[in-house]
Amino acid sequence: MMRRFGGSLAIAWQGVRRRPLRNLLTAFSLLVGVLAVMLIQGGGGAVRDAIVRDSVLQSGSATTLQVSLTPQPDRLANLTEWKGLLSRATADQQGRTAGMLVADGVTVQVGGVIATDLSVRLTDPDLRELRPFPLVRGSWLTGDPTVAPVAVANTVAWERLPWSAGDAALVIGTSRQPVRLRLAGVVYDGGDLPTIYVDLAGSGRWAAVLHDQAIASVYVHSPTLGESALTQRVRTVMTVSGRADEVGGVQRVDRLDQYADQLATTQRVFLAIAALSLLVGSVGILNIGLATLRERSDELSLRRSFGATSPEVARIMILESQIVAVAAAVVAMVIAAVVLPAALRAAGPEYPLGPPTLPVTAMVTGLLVSCGAALAGALAPAIRAARVPIASIMRV
Repeated sequence: MMRRFGGSLAIAWQGVRRRPLRNLLTAFSLLVGVLAVMLIQGGGGAVRDAIVRDSVLQSGSATTLQVSLTPQPDRLANLTEWKGLLSRATADQQGRTAGMLVADGVTVQVGGVIATDLSVRLTDPDLRELRPFPLVRGSWLTGDPTVAPVAVANTVAWERLPWSAGDAALVIGTSRQPVRLRLAGVVYDGGDLPTIYVDLAGSGRWAAVLHDQAIASVYVHSPTLGESALTQRVRTVMTVSGRADEVGGVQRVDRLDQYADQLATTQRVFLAIAALSLLVGSVGILNIGLATLRERSDELSLRRSFGATSPEVARIMILESQIVAVAAAVVAMVIAAVVLPAALRAAGPEYPLGPPTLPVTAMVTGLLVSCGAALAGALAPAIRAARVPIASIMRV
């Protein structure tokens, strides 16, 4: 059986070599469609991953709720108490919580350079469990009380302000005394605004400075609870604790579902365009196969007269198309392996999670699609070739 298949493959290869121009045009028509599939699937997957990643970094994984707290005399203590309440309420569902005091539009001065749109976020180390910021340098917050508050800058703040290797003196507003802090590291948080994350531990003075403009919130995430179930648990805590008046609102902040629907729709449109390209390639193979069948009738009849069966003749025709399809797919793989990572590297964020990788899944899909399209186009000519009568070689 293997010997017969090997013989058919050798004959098919000879047939491909005898018609280089026609097979080159066929391969090119397939290459366009296969390359489109590879670039759309590989590029679309990379873009989807990048959008999902930045969404998780900015607003958390699905499902993440923001429990906004009303102003209290001691915001730090109130924030810590609510974080504990919500942590215990969701512990059985792998719940994760993080407290945060946020003040946007803060004027900050570092080394004589002033930034007027800095976002200051007093938070605890658990925030990185909800939003897994990749470290660019240094370390994340530890939660250990220190003399000077510890801060971590995002990449935008790091580039905009002249941070030194040691402590930095920041002036919040125009009438405040400088507040010293120690910069521990830099993270990529997917945001466009300069932001610093300050450790809540030892940040009493920061809290006092930001008291009039900061918004206190506790972020809650559970990988096993949906939005309604998680919201119900939060409202139960509010009722049982008798502290509902301390909550200003409960809302979902992650946007993964919205992004997923938009990306899926866009990818379906582009895949439909790629499918049309492949359809054109299949029709091209069908036309070429039918056009060459008449001129090859003598060759096929001669093979039949020397003992080739009808299935063997059909197999030779199909193998010829598969050789062309594999060649087109290989060329498309090489192009995709060069073009796609370079394009993603040029369009991606300055601090990506990792270098662009080869779209292996898209390449395998492209190979299968190429062979399938070639098979669809070669099937009808192969069946007709198998029916060529032996007697046709005797005609004058």
